[in-house]
Amino acid sequence: MKTKAIFLISLLLVLAGCIDEETVIDEPTPEFESFPQFTLTAHDGSNNTLEDMSDTYWLAYFSAPWCTHCETTLDSYDQVIPAGKLLVFSKDSSNEYSDMSAWHNDTEENLNRTVARPFMLAPELAESLEVGGIPHAIIVDSDGNMITEKVGKSPDVNETTDWWNFFTN
Repeated sequence: MKTKAIFLISLLLVLAGCIDEETVIDEPTPEFESFPQFTLTAHDGSNNTLEDMSDTYWLAYFSAPWCTHCETTLDSYDQVIPAGKLLVFSKDSSNEYSDMSAWHNDTEENLNRTVARPFMLAPELAESLEVGGIPHAIIVDSDGNMITEKVGKSPDVNETTDWWNFFTN
């Protein structure tokens, strides 16, 4: 089983890009590694740091502006994760997709509702975490440790609620 998981994760890293709805990896993060330090400015001009997220469980959501099928997953997370506990990171480093305000606005338009979450350009952070396939979500505990991650499309609100509650309650 462990060999299959390692193979699948390796394959995902090689095929870095969107993960279709049939592929979801939900594994505890080994040895509870610390989430890397970061200081990033969001689409709305707010500054966000790892320290801002201390003393609470939160979700790091990695995607890219061009990943339109990732929006259903973000929609699910946005409906479940409490305010102030979800940060949206773009892993794409190209200039074409560097405008986080445009990505935020497009997401709101496509979902036909407000998404009051910070959208941040973070290709270096994604690279340091070896984020390959997207969407990629990591739950971080109140001590800054990554306790689990999920890679792939996850649009079901009930499943997202169960996943979040299992690791945060």
